[in-house]
Amino acid sequence: MSPRKRSRSSSISSSDSQPRKRQRSSSDGSEPDKRLKVYIVQAKLSADEVASLYALVDHHSVNESLDFELTPSPRDADVIVTAVHMRKRLERHIDWALAKEKPIVTPDWLFNSVSAGELLPCGKFAALSELHDETVHNCPDGDDDSDTAASSPPTDSLLHLRSPSQEPAASADLDWKSRYACCRASPLVCVNQHLVSRLAIIRRSRELEDDKISALSYDHAIGMIKSYPYELTEDRLNEVNSLPHIGPKMISRIEEYLDNGDIEEAETIANSQRYQSLEAFTDLYGVGATTARKLYAAGCRTFEDVERYYGVSYEDEAEEEADLDDGLKTEETDDLHLASQHNDRASQHNDRKPPRPLRFAKPKIPSITPRVALDLRDDLDQRIPREEVQEIFAVIVRELNAVRPGCVATIVGGYRRGKSLSGDVDIVIGHPNLSPTGKQVKGLSSRLVERLYERGLVTHLMYLSGFHAPDVTRAAHWDALEKALTVFVLPGGVRRRVDLIFAAPEAYWTAVVGWTGSKTFERDLRRWAAEQKELKFDSTGLTRRSNGELLVPTSEEDVFRLLGLGWVPPTLRNADA
Repeated sequence: MSPRKRSRSSSISSSDSQPRKRQRSSSDGSEPDKRLKVYIVQAKLSADEVASLYALVDHHSVNESLDFELTPSPRDADVIVTAVHMRKRLERHIDWALAKEKPIVTPDWLFNSVSAGELLPCGKFAALSELHDETVHNCPDGDDDSDTAASSPPTDSLLHLRSPSQEPAASADLDWKSRYACCRASPLVCVNQHLVSRLAIIRRSRELEDDKISALSYDHAIGMIKSYPYELTEDRLNEVNSLPHIGPKMISRIEEYLDNGDIEEAETIANSQRYQSLEAFTDLYGVGATTARKLYAAGCRTFEDVERYYGVSYEDEAEEEADLDDGLKTEETDDLHLASQHNDRASQHNDRKPPRPLRFAKPKIPSITPRVALDLRDDLDQRIPREEVQEIFAVIVRELNAVRPGCVATIVGGYRRGKSLSGDVDIVIGHPNLSPTGKQVKGLSSRLVERLYERGLVTHLMYLSGFHAPDVTRAAHWDALEKALTVFVLPGGVRRRVDLIFAAPEAYWTAVVGWTGSKTFERDLRRWAAEQKELKFDSTGLTRRSNGELLVPTSEEDVFRLLGLGWVPPTLRNADA
């Protein structure tokens, strides 16, 4: 799977002097109970980690050798799963005497056991070093070898693919004067946020009017101001003027803001009919800045005008759909380039005709047309609170593990950067055996989407892609991502945009990084990789430009290490307004 194999130690037999493991027994004392009771200590686990673990355990009878059951009582548990690593912290939740009678393991033991299709030895997953021997003795794996059993999966399978726990603090190496956003700390709300919001209006106007160079200049300047740690005053203008990406034009904007508390051009733009119409039109799926300008030139000012405009071609749309060939269309185009630019929704689908309806044998999942996009806009325009994001995530993980046990997932996007409300939900999904060429997992995205559709959880499919074979225009390895852009709805809920990104193990952490940062942060990650490290970085992988060698990170922090960067927590990757 991974191009670089790491060695693992050979099997070592247990000493005859070691006590034999106890067997789980049934309540009537007849024969051992095959169902393994799992107790999960929620302390130090994020909400999405807890949801992922619960969904995994809730999927009963994973295979012939595994059958898990959640238990509300640690006393009844056959195994206790926790991210706690200190005795004092654990004793807040479990009596120490009881803890010495149970195997106390990290969440990785559960994920890896499901992936291996058998209960693995507990020793290497012991959550507390001082309970290592007790954990080995009480482990329900049925193998006396705690750490090096021959049945253990190789470490090069990158099995540690679970949602990131509490991230470490930001690196002391971060430099707010750096020209690269990926080297700076950019909070969600900065000390100069109102100024940033006014500059963002001008930037957005430039983008809508296809002034790409000016829009990019504003992107860079806004990114610098987002990471500037002090409140901007007249006394600090000289210092700000010396920063990268802050030129004379931007200084004049800042001076105007300091003098008047606003920027006249930003106010004029925000109140203009043209800006308001173009901004609204680009919220529709499949409508980018070019199409929005054409609609405006055709006399459209409101959504009602757009409905009348597209009403002329409704019948033509229906005829076009009827002429489409049956069979799943898995790759209309890769021009969407969803990997890192997904955060700017207006640019992401810029003026691309919605892809053909993606057809499964049974049922057919509707695609998005201009008419459908207009019908859905009231729902899709509503922001999604964090609690609902977590609920959507829990449902998807539950259905995912029914399709393919052992999968893990991480919520990325604005949610992970700390936003209280999100425009959509982005989820990166991984599996230890999620190889692009592996028969077990090929087409997982389509199988999951079909299952969600059958259960009424997905109503429309915007886009579906599969793994790409090696291409002469890229490094000679498979594109390790599948993507499904869907319209998702909880029972009785509002329809939401949910993007599912399926990553092979070697691309899991680059996908998490590539789909977490804001647009400017991700752009500068790619620039840094190319200009400073002669690497190619995107969410599908990290490769050397010289020979195409694939570098495989083992964690999110490892992505930053391989890039030679200090660690930037997700909540400090908000380099855009």
